[in-house]
Amino acid sequence: MNQQPIFILGAHKSGTTMLRNLLSGHPDLFVIPFESHFFQLSDRDVDYEYRKNKKQGLSIKQIESNFKNWIRTQNEAIDPMGDTFVTGKLNLETFNREFELNEGDSAENIFEKYVSAIHSCLGLGELSDSLRVVEKSVENAEFALELSQMYPEARFVHIVRNPYANFVSLRKYKSIGVGYPLLHRMARTFKNSYGYLVENPNKIEHYKVVRYEDILTNTDSVMKDLAEFLQIPFLPSMLVPSHLGENWSGNSTSGVEFKGLSAGNLDKWKSEIEPIELRCVNAVSEAVISTFGYEMEKERKSIWSRCKHEPVTRYVYNRLMVNQWA
Repeated sequence: MNQQPIFILGAHKSGTTMLRNLLSGHPDLFVIPFESHFFQLSDRDVDYEYRKNKKQGLSIKQIESNFKNWIRTQNEAIDPMGDTFVTGKLNLETFNREFELNEGDSAENIFEKYVSAIHSCLGLGELSDSLRVVEKSVENAEFALELSQMYPEARFVHIVRNPYANFVSLRKYKSIGVGYPLLHRMARTFKNSYGYLVENPNKIEHYKVVRYEDILTNTDSVMKDLAEFLQIPFLPSMLVPSHLGENWSGNSTSGVEFKGLSAGNLDKWKSEIEPIELRCVNAVSEAVISTFGYEMEKERKSIWSRCKHEPVTRYVYNRLMVNQWA
């Protein structure tokens, strides 16, 4: 595998999939079209709330089964608002045949076997060393330092979105089919991601932070700058998101498909954020807001007002939990 992979980092609903798919059409890259969750599947401790994992001491064959089960899940899952866009496109027989782990395999060995097997099971044949791999998983910010030690020439792109807009988008996503979510879990998610967003650039050499809003409002300039950072030629394909060779229609929680990028909804969160959500964001995002040029919003209404579609029991639990830490 090429020793200059590209890792895209960022919290849920921050624009990581959009950024990944802006790179998807580049001929010098192999962009993994779904989140690989490498460290979680490798039986590692993961702190990121929505991918939380506790190491169990699994055998190498149990770890191998984790990866195979995840590929099967990706091949069967349907989640238009999430990151699953490969339903029915993965050859499970090919993956299971090519992905075999051995005692003594290092994390780097396992990662490279995993990536190569994904490339093959997509019907793309053997992965050429000339192609640089692009991978994104929401929990990878906490493993970025380890990834940089595995691949010293890797490039890291961490996308950050206005925390208020990001919180509203994640709340809408987590509400689908299950109702209003547990706010403390969302807050923990952002606390984790924002902590590494502030720390990682000081520890890792090839680490770039890109604002979601800048991509939407100044796409050409931002993507040209990103191409220079990634050391790839800038191409017009980097201005239009694609997925496995086709235009990407998006995974916005608004449910509106798009054929290109649009900044039309950047301020929509202002009419959708709830008072208690504002409290949550302010409690975990102060450093990010000040560092990356966002504006801190003042609380104007009581957090005791009930949110839209929030059940009574969830209302009580959310207020009790928020009052403990915010």
